Amino acid sequence: MIEIKQTELRHYLIQLAQMGAEPVTYSQVASHFKQRIRGDGDARHIGQLLGRITEEEDEAGRPLLSVLVINQELNLPGHGFYELAQRLGRYRGKGELGKIEFFATQLQAVHRYWETVNRVPFRGGEISDKAVHMALQGFDRAYKNSNDFEQWLERGHIAEALVYGGRFYPPAHVVQAASGEAGVGEAEAKEVLQALGFRLIETPLERPFSTYLLTWNPQNWGWPRFDPLYEQLLAGGRPLLRWSCGRTKKIAVGDRVYLMRLGSMEPTGILAAGWVTEAPVSAPHWSGEAGREALYIHFEPEALLDPNQDRLLDPTAVNEAFTWRPQSSGITIPPLIAAQLDTAWQEHLVAPQRSPQREKTKGAFQEGKKIKTTSHRYERDPKARQACIDHYGAVCQACGFDFGAVYGVLGAGYIQVHHITPLAVRDGPYEVDPITDLVPLCANCHVMVHRPEKTLTVPELKAILER
Repeated sequence: MIEIKQTELRHYLIQLAQMGAEPVTYSQVASHFKQRIRGDGDARHIGQLLGRITEEEDEAGRPLLSVLVINQELNLPGHGFYELAQRLGRYRGKGELGKIEFFATQLQAVHRYWETVNRVPFRGGEISDKAVHMALQGFDRAYKNSNDFEQWLERGHIAEALVYGGRFYPPAHVVQAASGEAGVGEAEAKEVLQALGFRLIETPLERPFSTYLLTWNPQNWGWPRFDPLYEQLLAGGRPLLRWSCGRTKKIAVGDRVYLMRLGSMEPTGILAAGWVTEAPVSAPHWSGEAGREALYIHFEPEALLDPNQDRLLDPTAVNEAFTWRPQSSGITIPPLIAAQLDTAWQEHLVAPQRSPQREKTKGAFQEGKKIKTTSHRYERDPKARQACIDHYGAVCQACGFDFGAVYGVLGAGYIQVHHITPLAVRDGPYEVDPITDLVPLCANCHVMVHRPEKTLTVPELKAILER
């Protein structure tokens, strides 16, 4: 598997932009880092990094730096670049001509922006954004592990941290390294960095609770009661989950936990978060091995994503240096990273939860087929979900709520899809028609149709709303 970090890739692209260089291919990117693309997984990894860089540049109001990486066959950026740019409201073109025009204007804007070095006055002289970038590169070389930064920030009682590429940096030390000046204060560093367009956040090192990462590998354990739990939570219930926490005994009631899906089976990522309701207790091991025990906690999930139809949160977008694939469950997530993860999770829950397969598909799809893991669970086809949204639009068919109209770009395209006849009551696989068997509902209406013992129809719910 290719190993390139987001910060490293971004530094490389900035260097290309500052030199006015021509775009490079995925293979040339890998070659720059003395690596080779050996399969689709490597290309997908680079694509994911470029997507995060695009979102970061868009948030900062800068041209899309990832335009500098192109698909060798197309001689243009890949389809994912245009899809993301469209979702961010940057690209509104149509057809190949629209793509070529957008590519040309973005490429020109990127070169113009990065060739023009931003400078601000500092102690009788100047400091540039280029000098800050070079200082950050120096920190990256010196400190490979983001935990080193956390310890530095905590020891120095630093109130705010510079956030760049998912990592945290001590602002005053960065400005000192960039300017060559000594004795730079926190307020002075903050003013300079913000004037240059860098983002700072408060360092929440004194959180009143700890945060832990729990893990689940479906190849080892099939989670036999996932569907009932998912439906209970969807219907507004408050289920409790018992989960193994490895050897970690210090987890306390009121601590926060995230659940990460691991393994070679896609998708992987964060699928649940919640709060601990019972401290670790010893019980027979989940594997069923005789005489073996494990520690378990109980936690109440605040949200749970379905890996078969929802996009899971990729935590490496929050911080790529943290160990998100640990050997055991129950590791501590440091406070700064936990605070960033909290924000990313909340943003993820209101973003479009679509399968990566976005092509519009008509006709019937098969759902409800039982898949053998350790137990049986009902399969959902993400293409059917997308076809339903393509037909009705991302608007609640009961109350008319439109997330995009209310939340703007943040809510554009988001909606939940309701099975008119729940899969659990069907006897085996069936051909689902995305137009007659599925219907888009907002979260509130989706909970309400499931709230009675007998699921309400959409017309019945609309009649209640019209009273």
